Amino acid sequence: MFVEENQQVCFWGSDAKQIEHPDPVIFQGMKVKEIERLEWYRECDRCSDFLIAMICWQAANGGLPYGAWAPAPEAVENRLREVMTNVWNIPKFLMFGKNGAVVCLVQKQLQVAAKTPGDLERIRQTFGLDWTINIDPQDS
Repeated sequence: MFVEENQQVCFWGSDAKQIEHPDPVIFQGMKVKEIERLEWYRECDRCSDFLIAMICWQAANGGLPYGAWAPAPEAVENRLREVMTNVWNIPKFLMFGKNGAVVCLVQKQLQVAAKTPGDLERIRQTFGLDWTINIDPQDS
C-alpha cells in the first residue's frame, strides 16, 4: 500500500509479488465497515497512469492556485476529449489536462484548476461555464 485517502476509506497499492515489475497494476482497497478489513479491486493497469491521475487530482484539489466548480454542460465530455488530453478514464470520473489546467468531470460536475487566472478563464470560455465556486488566492 502506498497511498491513503485523507478520510482513511480508500487505499491504493500493488501486489507485493509484483514488486520487480517496472509498471505494476494498481489496486484500490475500500474499507468494509462491518468487519474492519479492506476489499481490493483492480483500479489501473499501470502504476505510471495511476500516478499521473493522482497528480492531476491533487492539482484539482488545491495543488494549483486557481480553481473553480461548475455544473457540466450537456456533451461536455465530447468537447473535453476534443481539446484536452484525457489522463484518467473510469466511469463517472474523468480527468483531462492541458496548458496549465486540469479539468475533472465527476458525475455532472466539473472541477477545474489552473496555474494562472488566465488559464482558468480560458477553460471557462472554452466550455461556456458559469462558476458556482471560484477560488482565487489573491482574494484571501
